[in-house]
Amino acid sequence: MDPCGATQGSARASPPREGIHRGNHKETTVYAIINDRGCQKTVREGEIVNLDLMGKAQPGDKITIDSVLLIGNEGSVRIGKPTVPGAKVTATVIGEDLGPKLIAFRFKRRKNVRRKRGHRQHFTQVKIEKITG
Repeated sequence: MDPCGATQGSARASPPREGIHRGNHKETTVYAIINDRGCQKTVREGEIVNLDLMGKAQPGDKITIDSVLLIGNEGSVRIGKPTVPGAKVTATVIGEDLGPKLIAFRFKRRKNVRRKRGHRQHFTQVKIEKITG
């Protein structure tokens, strides 16, 4: 799996979340592209996203992400060089989650070589509260 979470989907069935519409963004027009330890994510206010595991983050903690690469608002876009000065994204930690199960299978035919390894990436789920900048 890509460490940035490019592989989407989950093996577990989860109930739909209220207020989050991944395909339709008419409710909130403010969005930002953040840099989370080398991975870029597009976030919107009120959205729940998976970030890389934050070891000491407890549910209910407020975190601030200062590395905002781009902010878009109703047709106007501010692009940072490399970050937008004074821009912040405030989020609340919901908890930890596991990504989808991935299987790495190594196989060589006619040589009796088979190695099967599984992996599930750990994430910290956060809810984006406010985008300022």
